[in-house]
Amino acid sequence: MSPLKPNDILERVEKEGFEKVWKESSNLIPKSSKSLDLHSGRPGTPHPIYELIQKLRCRFLSLGFDEVFNQVIVEENEIYRQYGPEAPIILDRCYYLAALPRPDIGLSKARCEEIEKLGVKLTDSKVSALKKVLREYKKGRIESDDLIERISEALNIPDALATSITSRVFPEFSALKPEPSKLTLRSHMTSAWFLTLQALQHRRELPLKLFSVDMRFRREQREDPTHLRVHHSASCVVMNDELNVEEGERITKALLEPLGFHNFRFIKKKVTSKYYAPGMEYEGFVYNPSLKKWVEIVDYGIYNP
Repeated sequence: MSPLKPNDILERVEKEGFEKVWKESSNLIPKSSKSLDLHSGRPGTPHPIYELIQKLRCRFLSLGFDEVFNQVIVEENEIYRQYGPEAPIILDRCYYLAALPRPDIGLSKARCEEIEKLGVKLTDSKVSALKKVLREYKKGRIESDDLIERISEALNIPDALATSITSRVFPEFSALKPEPSKLTLRSHMTSAWFLTLQALQHRRELPLKLFSVDMRFRREQREDPTHLRVHHSASCVVMNDELNVEEGERITKALLEPLGFHNFRFIKKKVTSKYYAPGMEYEGFVYNPSLKKWVEIVDYGIYNP
């Protein structure tokens, strides 16, 4: 078999349509005569980001912090509760989630005729079964991944033909537009920490030391090495009846010095974010000799009660 040529396949899709080419796609992939070697003795190569994440996880655990998984999806009203009047500015950096609505699709006589023109012999029982599938889908009782399969079962037809019916007979699907919600992707780990601490405050003994190394999503206007729209953040919290803000500096050094960082600088911020108590927010920097400049690595403080 000749080598697979993606450009040729795309040209066929334009000329013959997606469905026809898709049906033949299994024959376009050359079959290998050899099994994949899973015992070559050569180990795989880990990604440097995950190597660093693992080192940070081990450091947190060695310092007595318990690992948690914080919420990734945060309701808008939580941001207002935590940030107060600063919330609209914070929300400017958040991604809001949107979703396609479930269409209310009727099955008229004209549409039944269109389905039959595609080669489907309809009966009263098939029409009734298809109507039920469309109703169940509208109510959310059928997952979108299963819709084609359920239509195929209701009409006793191949899934490729069921796909053609959804695109040709029910234009409501292709006409759908995303509708925004009040849900946001986590842009600041703080927004999720408040929810986690609220859930655990009366269930765990104090002091409570928690950490999480996970993703943040920020609507940066432009990206550069220190401003990424999607990035990992190593974050921790301590909850106790009494706390000193200086603990943030101690934790930072204890976490990073074993990883080779030694030249630190900690500065009290002139303007305090509203989720911190007034005058209780600090930034930490390490000196990068290759860049010949100080790089911000941490922001810490006492949360506003």
